[in-house]
Amino acid sequence: MTVSKKPVAAQHSDDLSPPTLADFSEMVARFYDGPLAQEPSWKGSLEAVRNFFHANYAVSISRIPTSPGRSRTMSHITYSGVQNVPDVNEFYNENFYAIDLFVNLPQDKAFTAQDFVSEEEWEKNAFYQQFLAPMDVFHVLGVDMCTADGGGCQIRICRPKSAPNFSQQDKEYLELLVVHMKRCVELHAKQYETQSTNQLFASVIDRLMFGSIILDQYGFVLRQNKIAEDTIARKDGLSITSGKVHALMERDNKELQTLITNALAVHSGDQPNIVQALSISRPQGDCPLGILVRNVTAESWVEGDRKAAVAILFRDPLCAVETSHEAVRRLFGFTPAEAGLAMILADGKTLDDAAAELGVSMNTVRTHLKSMFLKTGTTRQTDLVRMILGSVATIY
Repeated sequence: MTVSKKPVAAQHSDDLSPPTLADFSEMVARFYDGPLAQEPSWKGSLEAVRNFFHANYAVSISRIPTSPGRSRTMSHITYSGVQNVPDVNEFYNENFYAIDLFVNLPQDKAFTAQDFVSEEEWEKNAFYQQFLAPMDVFHVLGVDMCTADGGGCQIRICRPKSAPNFSQQDKEYLELLVVHMKRCVELHAKQYETQSTNQLFASVIDRLMFGSIILDQYGFVLRQNKIAEDTIARKDGLSITSGKVHALMERDNKELQTLITNALAVHSGDQPNIVQALSISRPQGDCPLGILVRNVTAESWVEGDRKAAVAILFRDPLCAVETSHEAVRRLFGFTPAEAGLAMILADGKTLDDAAAELGVSMNTVRTHLKSMFLKTGTTRQTDLVRMILGSVATIY
């Protein structure tokens, strides 16, 4: 449940200024702005609802099934600005869900308590007396809605007994708001899914030890991952000058800028996607950095000053991919000792190195290796290492 609450003084009908179209527009805008904030939240949206309807509480309730096939639900209650209120979620679910009049109502239809019971009956109602009255709530305006993906949400707007009841116009405004709320919830869900997917693939790139630099449509750096930041800081073949990526060696830089220009041209036009490769020299004479430059597919409907246009991916060929000891053990059925040996070999080290690092004899290392051959169906150390590095252990 989400609650926005601000103590209000006793109000009378002549105290409530009628809302304007601009007021309604501002309230709707707050719903669309909420999920886009740095820390997405519905609290600001509910505060706008509370102000628009001259309420002391605005509440959002998400119904969560307790188990598949059961109609009994738990309610997650979100709120903002409430003072001296107990743990509303636990308090409501344990004590008052079963006697709440406003459960399983018709969808998208605004209601007040007096649509179900008379004012006299409402004053005697256990839900009102035990749950609402202690929080200075008497008048309730609400609506239930169901989104396209089956999610459920209820809005409850409350006023104290000293304030006038909600009007027919209030109901109509709330029903208009529901249309926008549904769209907002669905957009938020899609945005969350996209962000989660992006974070997942970004973590995979990091686990595989790839540097990643994203350029905007003007060729300026938009963002980069930690590996890229470290490489740039060391001036290990690449640098960023005046916001743009450069290779340290002049000949390499000339070719790199050509590849970036090509990718930018594809991004802004209707040409097929391109992926270009380049080898970048490094000052210390180490193995060159292998670099891929490709365009990022443009979306014509996306607005904004800066959009992702080019991706630069690179990897140090001498940098070992990290593997998870636990993942290697589980994937191949190795013992802890065998998994430790597997990780050392996957790091490019020899059996002698492994014996020294593990503090065991060469005979023990060879015994472990034979057992690992049997468990993986391999017969050579190179095949074993290739199997480990090609498994999901590297992204665990």
